[in-house]
Amino acid sequence: MSKFTRDHFQRVCLSNDPDIDPFDLVKCYVTHHAQQDDNKIVSEFFNGVTGKFLSIGANNGLDQTHELLVKGWTGVYCEPDPFACAKLIETTKNFKDQVTILNCAITPTGGVTEFFLALDNSFVSSLSLDWIDNHVKNATTQRIITHSLAFSQVLAMFDYDFDYIQTDTEGYDIQIIESLDWSLVPTCKMICTEAG
Repeated sequence: MSKFTRDHFQRVCLSNDPDIDPFDLVKCYVTHHAQQDDNKIVSEFFNGVTGKFLSIGANNGLDQTHELLVKGWTGVYCEPDPFACAKLIETTKNFKDQVTILNCAITPTGGVTEFFLALDNSFVSSLSLDWIDNHVKNATTQRIITHSLAFSQVLAMFDYDFDYIQTDTEGYDIQIIESLDWSLVPTCKMICTEAG
């Protein structure tokens, strides 16, 4: 898999036409679909297989990665929202030997960054206050400072050894995905990302 570009991402993932596939990426299960389909797609693709996942913007962990843990997978969760991270720790307590949880943001460059908590709905907390304002009317927010790691740093920490990677970063998925040379992750068989 080569380096993703913003053009690839926009033409495939952000298309309103579910049949568009100019780079034949649907065959690799990079596709435009509704969030409720994620569990089914991931479960069918990895049926009978165990591996390791990376979840960027994990929130509370109640998504398709939870089912992977039940099936014996190991995983790394990255979540900068301290309240959502506390829920994530609770959600994964029965899998404590299978997970690593990083309470930090993932960005293209790493460092220290602003993060905006959406106090009424942690699912829309973001690195971008504008993103929250565009998606939730009259959101109550709080600005915090958090650590961030570059996407490449997280991959290097875990030997670039992930079978499944998902991002759900409320407005920063494109920047994160295009920051990496995907040939460095030869074991990655599927990427699932938020497209809206």
